[in-house]
Amino acid sequence: MDPAIAGLLMAGLISDTLNLTSPTTTPVDARVLDDLSRIAGVTPAKLAEEIFAVGSPLRTLPSKAVIVADCKDYKEGDFRFSVSQIEELGFSCFSAKQEDLFRALEEYRSSQNAYFSALLVTDVNTHNSLLLVAAPSEFLNTIQYTNLAPNLYELPGVVSRKKQLVPYLLDCLQKVNAGVS
Repeated sequence: MDPAIAGLLMAGLISDTLNLTSPTTTPVDARVLDDLSRIAGVTPAKLAEEIFAVGSPLRTLPSKAVIVADCKDYKEGDFRFSVSQIEELGFSCFSAKQEDLFRALEEYRSSQNAYFSALLVTDVNTHNSLLLVAAPSEFLNTIQYTNLAPNLYELPGVVSRKKQLVPYLLDCLQKVNAGVS
């Protein structure tokens, strides 16, 4: 295999697994990354540092683009919702864009006729996340994470939308359906 192609494959694997630290990482991912590293001639740690330092979505993209860049739409029973995720090196750029991001979330939620829309901002250094949610108050009241500000929550240790966040949000939807706050 060409070393440049191995490097590109490594970049995708590093990004998808947060350099093998995501709960979605498998033993196969680790073996493949090790093999690709030997072919590409670069360590995963060095490539990960370069990848995550290249561009902050919060610095380089308008808020609407941040919301749709990695957005997944879901349907559970009668509820439609969306969850977007971005990865950052820290949260230093978040506060300056928080209000605009929330407006973009609300616009997306409205355009999709969704019950709620959420943005998970993950710090790849600390493996913690912030969750910004555009939703009715009965849904927000079911979220048990630390509320930092209106519609904003701190999610320590949460990095995976698929394995950690979406199951939690589905549980919150069940509570709304049952009339529990």
